[in-house]
Amino acid sequence: MNMHQRLFRTVHWKARLSYPLLLLASFSAATVVLVSQSSLSQTPSVREMNIHAIPNHPLAIKKVTNLQSANFLRDLEIEVKNISDKPIYYFRIHLKFPDIRPINGRGYGFSLFYGDLKLINLDVRAGSQDVAINPGETYVLKVREEIWRGFEDFKSQMNLPPSDTNRMELYLQEVNFGDGTGFRSGRPYPLN
Repeated sequence: MNMHQRLFRTVHWKARLSYPLLLLASFSAATVVLVSQSSLSQTPSVREMNIHAIPNHPLAIKKVTNLQSANFLRDLEIEVKNISDKPIYYFRIHLKFPDIRPINGRGYGFSLFYGDLKLINLDVRAGSQDVAINPGETYVLKVREEIWRGFEDFKSQMNLPPSDTNRMELYLQEVNFGDGTGFRSGRPYPLN
């Protein structure tokens, strides 16, 4: 027997004594349920990140830290590891918020990258000034200030509820080995 059934049984028995007690009990039960639901909705949700791993991708996400921080984008750290047998001079990952409603037909997300942006073109070779992440080494990505500040402004302007930022999607994107080869669209580049 659930709480409502027990309450009704008790109220029904007492109703024979006094009709006003029935109204008071019904009002009290509704108040208890509303307070209970209100307190549940104020419980903070856990922020989660779904990592879309691609088989044979040369990068692995080793650790994501500070995801539960109040300033999570400002504090977010994503540790990646080069699991290939070649040095990596450039890579890009994309973060997306699937619960933020599309704006002008597009969802909200941004990219984080390592290396010189010219190396997004996988045909471009690394120069002597480019620093590699060697096989087996790790690198910690942080969200650049202009991105987290822009996101905070966007949240404020759009009056987004906190729940809209509780789910994040992470996509591994391009990798440039600096020798004219790399990884794009889930496949080695160039295609043989």
